[in-house]
Amino acid sequence: MYEIMLLFMVAVLIAIFSASLGIGGGIFSVPVLIYVGSLHGIGQAYLAQMAVATSLLMAFVLSVSASYVNLRTRMVEIGIGLLFALGSVPGAFLGSIVGRFLNFQALTLIFGFFVLLMGLLGLYKIFYGKRKNAAVNTGDAANNKERNQSMTPGRPPSRIWLPVTGIFTGMLSSLTGVGGGIIMVPLFAQFLKGHTIHRSIATSNFSMVLVTLAGSIAYLDTRRLLPEPSVGFYYLPLALPVLAGAIIGGGLGARLGKKVPEQHLKLFLAGLQIFIGARMLWKYSGLFG
Repeated sequence: MYEIMLLFMVAVLIAIFSASLGIGGGIFSVPVLIYVGSLHGIGQAYLAQMAVATSLLMAFVLSVSASYVNLRTRMVEIGIGLLFALGSVPGAFLGSIVGRFLNFQALTLIFGFFVLLMGLLGLYKIFYGKRKNAAVNTGDAANNKERNQSMTPGRPPSRIWLPVTGIFTGMLSSLTGVGGGIIMVPLFAQFLKGHTIHRSIATSNFSMVLVTLAGSIAYLDTRRLLPEPSVGFYYLPLALPVLAGAIIGGGLGARLGKKVPEQHLKLFLAGLQIFIGARMLWKYSGLFG
């Protein structure tokens, strides 16, 4: 029983952090679910799929909870979110089909590589942005004016790229259990130039509702693949406390995200991404014994 309560509390924390950043939380929930699922006797043949499916369902619930808050405060760019869904929804179905033909090790390595790469890119952007700002602050008035003009947001890219990018994001979401927000937040920021990052985060949460719903439905397999009680790739003793935590944490995260310094959250996220991705690649690649 203590294990279920612990899983519930972890799900609340993951949902709070994820909703505040506009991500699905799969970088945290998938490793946790793999570990807890192995303790419940779920074999490695379906362990990764169970973790990915449950993580997608959790991302769906937390994004619904967060979007309820964000829609009330009119922070969501609904048009951009729906255009993105034109590609991400079919991409999520396609990814879940491809995922069934990959074994546990392949799925885990895809997840680890993706998380590590996103962490390194995030860390680079943080420190590159600081160095760029420092250069602007140390220059003379004329040079500063020139630099500021060059840094002025330009014209947003064509919105035709939204559904195109959505296809690949949806596939990646279904394959790894990541809601896709790691890609959506910086992508939407390009289409919402002149707005704060909070609007991109809110739109990402809204888009994840559709992406993760499509991926979650695709994992509703009618065969009995997991121990009872289960529905498809969802093992209910693990899925139910995770979903309960996601409902609570999603709404809290949407509110708290506007109060926590954005730079601190990004730095913490990038560090955890690098740690988790490197650890999973080390453990499951077979290159290190």
